[in-house]
Parts: sequence; structure tokens; C-alpha cells
Amino acid sequence: MPDYLDAEIVRHITALRRYAIALTRDISQADDLVQECLARALKKRRLLINVEDIRAYLFRMLHNVRIDNVRAMARQTKYVKECSVESEDFTRASQEDWIDVMDFASVFDTLTDDQRSVLLLVGLEGMTYEETASILDIPTGTVMSRLSRARESLRAELNKKPPQLLRLVEG
Repeated sequence: MPDYLDAEIVRHITALRRYAIALTRDISQADDLVQECLARALKKRRLLINVEDIRAYLFRMLHNVRIDNVRAMARQTKYVKECSVESEDFTRASQEDWIDVMDFASVFDTLTDDQRSVLLLVGLEGMTYEETASILDIPTGTVMSRLSRARESLRAELNKKPPQLLRLVEG
């Protein structure tokens, strides 16, 4: 396999991990997803030579690994959900910011998996509708409608949240 393909795969690991963490809300699950994705990519490395957009290919592969894992967990009836995202790449939020983050996370968790995936790929990863449609194997119009519904749901739920009491206290 040409060296440029190895470098191209390595270049996308951080974005794959960020997407996996946002999807699973669990760092160890996310790392497992990324590891499985990379293992599959390396196993199929001879096919990568013909792939035009390796980034989209890797994200689609990660998405498929996630689907496989969710189905496996459903079969085993052992689905444990943790809402803990920690990273060494960010500074700890202030108490007020942390409340906003937790409010957003609780609202974000109410979205369907389909809506979360589209919102993360377009909003967090900055992918186009076409790239997202390719990764999720859905029509572009479906991406647009899911994104619209996700944003509408987030807006509606966040507007229901009461103003934070800590912000009323000046000090």
C-alpha cells in the first residue's frame, strides 16, 4: 500500500475519534469504535487505492461499525449508557458553562440516533450534505430533513430550560 494512504488514514483519526465520542458519549466505547474502524480499513487496505474520498470512506466505515455494535448490544440486552465525555484537549468549563453543557447534553440525548448522526457530521465535522448522505447511505434530502428536525427539536427543548440562577448572581 502506498505511504500516502497510511498518512491519509492517520490524518483522520482525531476527527473519527471526536465523532465516535460524540456518538457514544463514552471515551472507551469511542476508542473501541475507532480501533475497529481502523482495523477494518487496514484489512481492506488494497481497496483504498481506488477510493476517491478516504475521509468519507472512514466515516462511513465508523458509522457501520457503530451500527454493528448497537445491534450486537441489543441482541445481548446489555446496553449501558454513560454520559461522560472527557478529553485532555479542552479546558474545564466554568460552573455556568458546565450547566449549559449538561443542559445541552440532556437535550441532545433526546434526539434519535439518526438525527444525532446527521447533526454531528454536518455541525461538528463540517461535512457537506452530500458527504453526510454518502456516509450514512441515505438521500441528501433525508439528511436535510433530519438536520432540520434535529435543530428544531434542540431549539424547542433548549427554550424550555429555565434561565440559570447562577447567572443572576453577580460577584
